Amino acid sequence: MPYFHTPDAMLDAAWRLLLNGAVKKHDPLRTPVIGTTSGQQVQLRTVVLRRVDIAPRCLYFYTDIRAGKVAQLQQNSSLSALFYHPRQQFQIRTLGQVSLHHQDVVAQDCWQRLPVAGRKNYATTPAPGTPTPLPVSGLPEGWSSDMPLAQSEFAFVHFVVMICEVEYIDCLQLHAEHSQRAAFKWEHSAWSATWLIP
Repeated sequence: MPYFHTPDAMLDAAWRLLLNGAVKKHDPLRTPVIGTTSGQQVQLRTVVLRRVDIAPRCLYFYTDIRAGKVAQLQQNSSLSALFYHPRQQFQIRTLGQVSLHHQDVVAQDCWQRLPVAGRKNYATTPAPGTPTPLPVSGLPEGWSSDMPLAQSEFAFVHFVVMICEVEYIDCLQLHAEHSQRAAFKWEHSAWSATWLIP
């Protein structure tokens, strides 16, 4: 495992790992657990990390406008995310504010990159989480992953891009003898760093 001599080196490693998670299909950081709030309760779920923009500190996720987390984020835009890389033994926790993009230029750009197989998550007739007597997909009759892309356009109405602008990062590098931990806060247009006891 790497040993970091400066907090900045640790932060750079964290962003590199996040970037890999967004671009490598089977990377362990591709599917973080995110947390939103619903009243006094914390709600957790696993999502797919779709894109990372390092300079503006943005993490991209997709969801359905009808999903519970959308209503939660409309009430409280704070989102936390937990990433863990078992081979690297590196944990990243982020906290930031989410902007929701629905039927706008950002959503349209991301939608155009999705194949039919990726669009099925937004094509269900009942909303996600709707009770059902049998375990069914909710997809319309005739849905197929090899159908023409144009036939899936109707699902765009449900598609939302969640962009989390990261304001805080907590990194933990596990070592058998000497683990390392640092916190990073975005303030005054720069990251301030503090070593923490692991």
